[in-house]
Amino acid sequence: MTLPEQDPVPPYERSVFGRYRSRAFGAFNAQNMWNPHWDFMVRTGLTPYRIRRHFGCDSPLTDGGLTDAYWCFDRFGSSRTVFPDGRLVYIGGEHEEGYDPDFCIYNDVTIVTPAAGRDFATLDAGKVEIRGYPESCFPPVGFHSATHVGSYIYVIGGHGYGEMSGGYGTPVFRIHTATWIAERVVTSGDMPGWITSHHASVDAANNSILIHGGRRWVAAEGRMEDQRGCYALSLATGHWHCVRSPGRYVRFFVRPPYEHCDDLLAAASSALSHMEGVKYSPGAWTGTRSEPSSPVLEIRDVFITVTDQVDRLQLDCLGDFTDQQLRELLIDICNRLDATTGLCWILEDDTDRYGLRS
Repeated sequence: MTLPEQDPVPPYERSVFGRYRSRAFGAFNAQNMWNPHWDFMVRTGLTPYRIRRHFGCDSPLTDGGLTDAYWCFDRFGSSRTVFPDGRLVYIGGEHEEGYDPDFCIYNDVTIVTPAAGRDFATLDAGKVEIRGYPESCFPPVGFHSATHVGSYIYVIGGHGYGEMSGGYGTPVFRIHTATWIAERVVTSGDMPGWITSHHASVDAANNSILIHGGRRWVAAEGRMEDQRGCYALSLATGHWHCVRSPGRYVRFFVRPPYEHCDDLLAAASSALSHMEGVKYSPGAWTGTRSEPSSPVLEIRDVFITVTDQVDRLQLDCLGDFTDQQLRELLIDICNRLDATTGLCWILEDDTDRYGLRS
């Protein structure tokens, strides 16, 4: 049995696949776990189903509720950090959901170095390095943030295999960018809680990382809620404090005058990042290989997360603002999109409470 013509063919025998097909944890901190099969999966992004079909394997067996998931790089909720020297660093992420036999939340770190003569790394070229960790050292994680500061990448929040039920504080780890050693960072103070899908940025002036947006686990009620505050983590002391109270939260949608428009998120990011007074931050990438995370804009003290919803963009607005201030800001956003794309974009909300143009 062979792969469809458009799929790449593994450059190794079945015995290599059999040896390295399953997910594996590192035996020690930052263990080099590179092998030909994982390298191939990183470069191609093949799913476990497709590689299994090539080698004529059945679905992975389940024994006692534990699934022997096949290792892959087709993940969501991973982070991608771009280094000044062109390297890409991917951390964790998960494949599919619990119903899938190959569901897996990863805790590995993949470093891609630019190929000779290139300034930036790509997954199909250059050197691939994969580091593994014991679960006790660096647990599986997805939908976290990964922020590069100095000699470390700070990994904040995210979710793993059910740890949220304990109602812990905000998990923080850091990974040294020379050795790739991971260590837990002990923190204190007014934390944002166990957060996921949030946005992180560097406050260089105060040597801290700012966190806002995302979701937070409410342990007492066993549910998730929107995280609407802004918190700062001091990298010098490990102390958290609340920078801004939750404020108001409003969701809008903006769409072009017809159903389909290629790459809405790229068009909006390009247009809005050049608005007067805007602070644009792409933040930590926690998307899939082809769908990066939502950028965050700070315009007139309003945080706006922009999310691609296929035929329209979702604008989540957070801050202290009046109805009139919000209305003026959103109309400015629409006008900017009009001028940049040559389309007449339409702002809408569910109630038309703000009298937006339609």
